Parts: sequence; C-alpha cells; structure tokens
Amino acid sequence: MKPFELFAVVQPGLEKYAIEEFQGLGIKYNEVENGGISFVGHLTTLFKVNIQARCISRVLLRIGKFHADTFWQLEKGLAKLPWDDFISIQDICIRSTSIASNLYHEKAITERCINTLNQHYGKPIRVQSSPDALNTQLILIQVEHDQVTVSIDSSGAHLHKRGYMKMRSPAPIRETIAAGLIKASGWMESDRELLDPMCGSGTIPIEAAVMACNFPLSQYRNFAFQKWGIFNKDLFKRVNDEAGEQIHPMKKGLIHASDISEEMVKIAIQNAKAARVEEYIDFSVLPAHKWHKPLARYQVITNPPYGKRISNQTRISLQQIFEAMQANGSIVDLFIPLEEVGKWYIRKLHFSCKNGGIPIQAIRI
Repeated sequence: MKPFELFAVVQPGLEKYAIEEFQGLGIKYNEVENGGISFVGHLTTLFKVNIQARCISRVLLRIGKFHADTFWQLEKGLAKLPWDDFISIQDICIRSTSIASNLYHEKAITERCINTLNQHYGKPIRVQSSPDALNTQLILIQVEHDQVTVSIDSSGAHLHKRGYMKMRSPAPIRETIAAGLIKASGWMESDRELLDPMCGSGTIPIEAAVMACNFPLSQYRNFAFQKWGIFNKDLFKRVNDEAGEQIHPMKKGLIHASDISEEMVKIAIQNAKAARVEEYIDFSVLPAHKWHKPLARYQVITNPPYGKRISNQTRISLQQIFEAMQANGSIVDLFIPLEEVGKWYIRKLHFSCKNGGIPIQAIRI
C-alpha cells in the first residue's frame, strides 16, 4: 500500500515544538502550512504520531483531491472516494469550508456529502453536530479555488483530551499548550525540580510527569482510526509495544504541585492516579506565597489565575510572589493573557497562542 498524505493539526504558536516532536520520532515532514504540518506516511506513522506526540491537536488523512466547480462534479468526485476504508457503522460529523470557489455554499457542500454517503451505504447515515459525539467519524471537506480536498480525522476526540483528566478546575490550560511550555522551559533537559504553586486540577505537573516517563496516550484513550476498515490490529499492537518499550519511570521527588484550594488538590491527585503518575508528584495544600523562599533548584511552571478570576491586587501579589521566587534563584515560566503582558517584566517570550479563546503568551519572567 502506498503511503498516505497526512496532516497534523497544530494550534498556532506550537509549530516549533510539534516539529521537534516529529524529529524526535524520526518522522520527516513536508512543510509547515497554515494550521499544521503536512507529511507522508503509512499507518505505522499515523499510529505513532497519535499516541506519542504531545503538542498536536489532530492527525488527518487526506483520502481524495479533485476539481469541482459544479455540485454535479462534487457528487461525482465524492462517490469515487474509498469510504469503506474509513467508515463502517459510525455516525459522521462533516465540516465544510469554501474559499474563492464556485461552490461557495458550505451547507450545500455538506448536504451533497451526506447524500453521497446515504447512496453509498443504501440507508440514511446518522449525522452528528459535534465530532466529540460518541462513535462519530469527523470528515473535513475543503474547497479552495474549485479544488476539493477530503480528509478523515484519525484521532477522534481532540488530542489535548488525554483521557486522564477526569475532573478540571474552572479555567484549565489545554494539555497540548502545557506540553509546549514544558518543552520551551527546558526542564526536561535540566536537573531542576519542577514546581507548580498554583496547580489547580493538575494539568501542568501531570503532563510533565507523563512526558518525563514517556507514556504513550494509547494507555489512556482510544482513537478514531481503531474503527476504520483498514485498521490493522496487529500493526497497531506492534507500534504500541514499541512505544511501551520507551517508557522509563522517572526519579521520584522531582515534581511538586500545590494549590490554595484543598478541593483542587484532591482533584489533581485523582487525575494523577488516572494518569498513573501520582507517585512522581508531591501534592500539598499551600498558598503560593509560602513558596517565597525556594532554593535555586526549582523550575517554576504554572498557569496562574487571570481574566475574570483575577483582581488588580491579586495581580500585584502574583508579581511579588514570582519576583521573590526568581530572586531566590528559581526559573519562572508561566502563562499570561496578552492584555496583561505590559504589567509583567518579561525576560523571554516562548510563544503566543489562544486558550479558551483568550490570547495568551507563554513567558519567562
């Protein structure tokens, strides 16, 4: 079987770290495009990226490209695609986009695809409004200058949904973004202990422990490709076993996490247990200012409260806390909203992105 055209969807701002992951996995990529990275590979490559990459949102497989400037041509092109290789008993969710094309009506494009699949399978196929609905296959149709590209999502639930964060704080950071800051901080290559003094439900310390142990995501969740017609169970087992051989338990006592809320710490501990890394993280109920006198061994990585959760006085207190940590020799990396940046002294900008629709920057102060 010839290799597939693949596309890793990457949140803007995280491209650099996604490329580093490709290089670490020994995967060659073609180019960084708008919204992600294009590459070529067989099922082995697709499996590997899904279960081992940390900063990627989805992995798409392009199942067909063709010209269409009429809906008749669109339906004809769609009918020739190998649907049975990817859809069996699943429901579907279709996302259609059109740019500078005669087929400008995106809803009509979606309807033509539904009709084509109904005819192909000889019965109405169930359509869901969200790709996160149970047992649903996401299909993406992009029409640009009358060129149609049809892709199938191989990941299923967004890859930031690792599978071990059972409960969350009110405003958590996405795991993919947390992984980006952990990589940017250089903690993985240092001999410092990681500290998150505002851990909330534990996203950053848990992600750090999972990354340090090199646990594949297949230990926690399933993927859309596991229901494809071309899914090879034996091949997936081999890729999974190879990933499992790269697991290496980390030294205990290297990750510390605390929060002023006892309830949040309890949630974080439960999430750490679900991720099987609770033994590597020292959790405590502690106000952040109690860490004013850390030794120089700490690498502080945290997602402090901001936006509606923060008052001006709280902002000043946070600044004082982090300045005190820095004065005592700690390296401090954190997330801050773009609108707040001018109120912080920034030593280094790691990257900019969005979390929950809020533009944020990952910085070192």
